[in-house]
Amino acid sequence: MNIIEIKNLEKHYSEADLIVKAVDNISFSVKKGEFLVIVGPSGSGKTTLINLIGGLDFPTAGEIFVDGYAIHQMKQDQLTDFRLHNIGFVFQNYNLLPVLTAKENIELIMKLQGISKKECNKRTLDLLKIIGLSERAESKPSKLSGGQQQRIAVARSIASGPKFILADEPTANLDSHSAETLLDTMQLLNQNEGTTFIFSTHDPRIMKRAKRMIRLEDGKIIDDITND
Repeated sequence: MNIIEIKNLEKHYSEADLIVKAVDNISFSVKKGEFLVIVGPSGSGKTTLINLIGGLDFPTAGEIFVDGYAIHQMKQDQLTDFRLHNIGFVFQNYNLLPVLTAKENIELIMKLQGISKKECNKRTLDLLKIIGLSERAESKPSKLSGGQQQRIAVARSIASGPKFILADEPTANLDSHSAETLLDTMQLLNQNEGTTFIFSTHDPRIMKRAKRMIRLEDGKIIDDITND
């Protein structure tokens, strides 16, 4: 079952008198439960593509369907609501709220969705256990290491029950041990929970774990390899 369908997608930017094709006529689909990595050199279009799939940017041309919904046709307020209920994000800078505890950061999106306090609490405690940070539930981000903060960010992205998780360079600011621990957590969630992950990365550690790798160059797909 495909949860994402991308057809003839393009994103162009104007620089001086030039048109830069950041994403240039890309088409592919993503099945539920994939552990997909998008790779390529700087300027290849990785982050632009992630932003388009996540409804954070609007395409110049082409179509993006998420679970059958045409997000390329949505207005900004519709996209905001759609992201809240359907898409999880993990950024390289963690993006945790410093005034909230680890537990409160994980609960935040669920509360915005209107999920009951009891269910928020149960899901959060379950996720803290899965990511191995139950004992840090009441710690604020400033008291957590970078790797711990990123695991909290992953738990927050999953707590809301999204269709898939978009992770843009999630290991960029982590040391080797923290990066491996984070990837172990994400792989566990992929294998045991069926969570779909789409990464944008330069990190060979993520590439090594990928079930599928799409390689971009100059905004085009030059390779799409599935590992058995």
